[in-house]
Amino acid sequence: MSSTTIIYILIIIFANTLGAVSGMGGGIIIKPAMDFINHDSLNNINFFSTVAVLTMSIVSIYRQSHAGIKINKKTSLVLAAGSILGGLLGSEILQAFIKYSSSSKEVSIGQTVITIAVLLIILINSLWPHKNLSIKKPYYYFFSGLFLGTISSGLSIGGGPMNTALLVFLFSTPIKSANLYSLVIIFFSQATNLLTLGLKTHGFHGYKTDLLIYIIPAAIIGGLLGSALAKKLPNRLIQKLFIVMVSGIILLNIYNLSQLI
Repeated sequence: MSSTTIIYILIIIFANTLGAVSGMGGGIIIKPAMDFINHDSLNNINFFSTVAVLTMSIVSIYRQSHAGIKINKKTSLVLAAGSILGGLLGSEILQAFIKYSSSSKEVSIGQTVITIAVLLIILINSLWPHKNLSIKKPYYYFFSGLFLGTISSGLSIGGGPMNTALLVFLFSTPIKSANLYSLVIIFFSQATNLLTLGLKTHGFHGYKTDLLIYIIPAAIIGGLLGSALAKKLPNRLIQKLFIVMVSGIILLNIYNLSQLI
C-alpha cells in the first residue's frame, strides 16, 4: 500500500465522519483534499469522491434512521425523485464540461470557483440572522431535490452543505432531520451519477478501481463513526460544527484555486 493510498484512507475516514454528523457528506472535504495532494487525475478524484460519498450515505441513512431521527417517507420519496433526475443532469453537464474543455485544469478551476461561491452563500446564510420559510407544497421538495442533485453530481462533492442549508431555510426542517434528508439526496444523486458513469465507460474502464478495496471500507468506517456522533451531539453543536467545516473548506478551496491559476 502506497503512502498516497494511506493518506486517501485517512482523508475519507475523517471527511465521512464529519460529513455524516453535519449532513454535509464527505465529498465536500474529500475532493478538495485530494485536489490538494494532486496525485491522481481529475476523473479519478471525482470517481473516488463519488464512491466514498455514496458508501457513507448508505451507512449513515441506515444508522441514523434506526437511531430515532425522524423524517417523512413521502417527503423522502419526492426528494429522491428530484435528486435522481438531478444526478442524471449533473453527470451530463460534468461530462460535457470535461469533453469540451481544453484541459482538465479548466474543469478543476470551474468546479472550484462554483464550490467557493456556493459555500460563501451558505456561510453568510448560516451566520446572518434570518427568518426561515415554512413551505409545505410537495413540488417544492421535488424541485429542491432536482436542483441539489444537479449541483451534487456536477461538482462531485455530494452537495451536503447546500442540501442542509436549503432544507432548513425553505421548509424550517430541524437540523438533524435536514441532515438525514440531505443524505437521502446525496445517495440518490450519487448512485445515479455512478450508474451513468459505469454504463458510459463499460464498467469504469480507465478508472483506478483497484483502490476501491481501500476507499469503500474507509467510507464505511467514517459513516459509522459519524452516525454514532450524530446520535449523541445536540443540535446547537452540530450547527456550530457545520459553520466551522464550511469555513475551513472555503479556505482549502481558495488555496487550491490559487495553485491552479
